[in-house]
Amino acid sequence: MTPEEALEAAQDAGRTGRLDWTPHAYEQARKRNIKKLDARAALASATHAVYQPENDRWRIEGGQDLEGDDLTVVVVFEGLLVIITFF
Repeated sequence: MTPEEALEAAQDAGRTGRLDWTPHAYEQARKRNIKKLDARAALASATHAVYQPENDRWRIEGGQDLEGDDLTVVVVFEGLLVIITFF
């Protein structure tokens, strides 16, 4: 997957809501007061994707939550499913 393909897939998941959260993501979201719609907005508005080969994850960057705050989302693509975790 290229960075462009990863970005497009993440943006699509944000727009459509076709994603799943890991338990770690739920925990981090609760700690940071991130709602599901914030994560979706950040994915849909993201501007680039950076591959992390050490853990086979993608950092989806440049997006903003519903309040306009920057929010980076780390994702793993498994077929059509996007698993989200926050760092």
